[in-house]
Amino acid sequence: MLRDKCPLLAEVAPQIGDVQVRNRGTLGGSLVHADPASDWPAAILALDAELAIAGPNGRRTVRATDFFVDMMQTAVQPNEILCEIRFPTTAKSVAYVKSAQKASALPSPASPLSLTRPERQPQLVSAESRPSLIARPQSNARLVVTL
Repeated sequence: MLRDKCPLLAEVAPQIGDVQVRNRGTLGGSLVHADPASDWPAAILALDAELAIAGPNGRRTVRATDFFVDMMQTAVQPNEILCEIRFPTTAKSVAYVKSAQKASALPSPASPLSLTRPERQPQLVSAESRPSLIARPQSNARLVVTL
């Protein structure tokens, strides 16, 4: 069902970490951790997801673009938890590309490509390892395919 409704998530999942991480780690935990080398943050941005955060003052919803505040820092406050992630139903036109650093075998920031909304330009999201910015959609990104 996930592959039909939101194929980018199904494409990202098998590429995450190793077997232990895939079997024990959670999507929510990865997002709140906000590691710029992680796979999920860039995918969430490409999907333009909404994240619900709950705490003592109630519940609030944050767009993915506002969720990631800085490297390893999110909009979730110390007394709050991420309790829901809402993804739009998307078309099957998605791709996910990441590469490993040869010396360390650590993943380089990921770049999912979302062609999910026909009325919009293709959206390329690149997760960057700069302290001031974890990932930002490049709204003017263009997809060029040479056959």
